[in-house]
Amino acid sequence: GVSAEAAKLLHDAGVAVALSQGDGLLHHKTAIVDGNVLVTGSANWTRSAFKRNDDCFLVVEDLDDEQQAWLEKMWRIITLDSAPL
Repeated sequence: GVSAEAAKLLHDAGVAVALSQGDGLLHHKTAIVDGNVLVTGSANWTRSAFKRNDDCFLVVEDLDDEQQAWLEKMWRIITLDSAPL
């Protein structure tokens, strides 16, 4: 759907993208910007998600080394179980 189209646009622009294919539904969408900003939440990153829906959206800046390392570890785990774009 729309989220897959957004993922493809990001991928085509050179952004590393992974779509989880595990048994459980990973409803949170996450972006790590420059290794120092975490953007995450349940929003599907569509116009409706930000204007009409009651979704969660969180931005955390100035990640410390431990947080960055944890996110790198999660990224490696997610990419092992991801579908190629």
